Amino acid sequence: MPGLTAWAGITQLANVGEGDTVLVNAAAGPVGGTVGQIARIKGAERVVGIAGGAEKCAIVTDTYGFDACIDYKIDGWEAELKKALPDGLSIFFENVSADMAITALDNARTYARGVLCGLAAGYQVQSQDRVPNPLPMGTIIGKRAQLFGLVVYDFYSKWDEFAGEAGKWIQDGKLAFAEDREEGLENAPALFERLMNGQNRGKAVVTVSPEKA
Repeated sequence: MPGLTAWAGITQLANVGEGDTVLVNAAAGPVGGTVGQIARIKGAERVVGIAGGAEKCAIVTDTYGFDACIDYKIDGWEAELKKALPDGLSIFFENVSADMAITALDNARTYARGVLCGLAAGYQVQSQDRVPNPLPMGTIIGKRAQLFGLVVYDFYSKWDEFAGEAGKWIQDGKLAFAEDREEGLENAPALFERLMNGQNRGKAVVTVSPEKA
């Protein structure tokens, strides 16, 4: 499903193509990492990621092949992002929050397209009193930006089309993936905790031996 999510958002909604500059956050995760790679395969000129920590940024550049990855945990990361997008972005893929979407819009070209996929920053919020920042309507209008809400279930009918393309890309070495894997169900809670705390390194997977299933 993460692969279909990435494929649908970047090809069916954002319609990535030649010359695009793409920004994606949570870029070390299975959706974000796949978004950047598919964008490149489909002709994007530049792909930039945002992730938390040097280790995750290394996955983004070394495994997924992004041009750059900005560590949002360091001071002055917004300035570093601007340096990584000297001509602005034409597509952004939002996995984290309204705040991050605003940052993307601040770096957007006129007629940029944005895919709103997830709100990871709010998944662990305990209080319902916290209201996310609204998207800046003036900026959206001024930049003539198009924003698309993405729900992957809308694209299940295209599963075979996605699998056909992705399977060939994997065989050809064009599409890579990283997994944070544990052996045995007894280790699943710890892996799930890492996932919920943003400490996983790639797609969280638990392997269960047949004799233990």
